[in-house]
Amino acid sequence: MTTSRRDLEMRACDPSAPDAELRELAGHSSERVRAAVALNPAVSTDLLLSLVHDASDWVAGLAASHPATGRSVWEAAFARGGRVLVDVVAVPWLDPDLAAAAAASDDSEVRETLAGHTAHQDLLVQLARDPDPGVRAGVAGNRFAGELWRTLAKDPQRRVRAAVAGNPYAPDELMTTFATDRSADVRWAAASMHTHNPRVVAAFVDDSDPVVADHARQHLHAPAERTFEPDGSVLWHHPWETEGPPPWPTVDDPQADVLGIAQHARQIVVEERLRGLR
Repeated sequence: MTTSRRDLEMRACDPSAPDAELRELAGHSSERVRAAVALNPAVSTDLLLSLVHDASDWVAGLAASHPATGRSVWEAAFARGGRVLVDVVAVPWLDPDLAAAAAASDDSEVRETLAGHTAHQDLLVQLARDPDPGVRAGVAGNRFAGELWRTLAKDPQRRVRAAVAGNPYAPDELMTTFATDRSADVRWAAASMHTHNPRVVAAFVDDSDPVVADHARQHLHAPAERTFEPDGSVLWHHPWETEGPPPWPTVDDPQADVLGIAQHARQIVVEERLRGLR
């Protein structure tokens, strides 16, 4: 009987699959099957090291950013460069020496990605002074930025200020300072990201931009409930909304995307590790 690709994907991301089987699947012609191996929570370091050299940047990037990987795999990703390097610098707990090397990169995309994810405070301070506003915006959007939010909230570039205003981890008390910001984009980011706090919303009800003002008035007397989901995503529950279907169907659902579910499970693991870094 022929095994469907979906069945192979399910087997490839199954933590109980033996190493020998995963190695065979890692050489499969289907990019999705190889990606499923890279998403397997029980995959060995040796196999991850092999997958970093996969012909697909997607597969290699998944391997390089696996939550259980370490320096040998990261070094291979740095040596490969390109899109895989961008994926690996998004690992918040990346080796400090490698992260410092990425912070000194001439590639602004590498620095910006690092700025948005790293948990290394010394690098965040360094990157917050980067001449590229995209890099500073990365720091502004980083959950570990801490006191740097107050400095970046006064940045001359609206992109940077908007990143602070739109960061759900930034303190609510900082949001009211954006009510007089000259950029409607910044004011909208603050008003729309913090609709759970009536004091913040009240600061925008008379905004000169009608879209910002209408949004604030809508939420002033019916504030949204903001929750941080196990996978790190942010959800708003509005009083006028009804509950929808669960965001991820079970693997037994024939319509379910196996790789999507595996990626979601990985993100939950990542979030658990991030909570330990705070």
